[in-house]
Amino acid sequence: MDASLAEGQIFDAVKAKFGFVPNVIRELAASPAAVRAYLAGQEALESGRLSPAERQLVQYVASKSHGCGYCSTAHGGLLRRLGGDPKLVDSDGPMSARDRAIVHATRLIVDSRGQVDSAEQGRLAAAGVDRSELLEIVALVAMKVITNYTNHIAQTKIDPELLK
Repeated sequence: MDASLAEGQIFDAVKAKFGFVPNVIRELAASPAAVRAYLAGQEALESGRLSPAERQLVQYVASKSHGCGYCSTAHGGLLRRLGGDPKLVDSDGPMSARDRAIVHATRLIVDSRGQVDSAEQGRLAAAGVDRSELLEIVALVAMKVITNYTNHIAQTKIDPELLK
């Protein structure tokens, strides 16, 4: 299959799912392998143990930690649509113990580059984030490295659809 056909098919699938093709996907499409890796990774994580809102929470926290305004805007909006509140994350406001543990785990993974010792893993498990979920958080952070760094390189403009 030639690259332009592959790109068109990717754009069609993304548009069918989201109603538009986000600028970050257009940027990633400069490398068909990179855009396919990102989309396949996101799709695989949809069948994980973390809920849709928890996945958005992880991606929001990782994007904020990486300083990516594009993805922070996107995942903050998606989090709000799923009943979450990014302002609580930013202000360390009140949230459930599980959400607090997920935020902590995400920040810990990003800040330590995954160097989470067994004592900290035990504390996270006691707070409700088991090893399986911790590994899903690692995978979600990896997905955000792809888009966050792409956005840093491309200086991706925020889509108007993300501001609604």
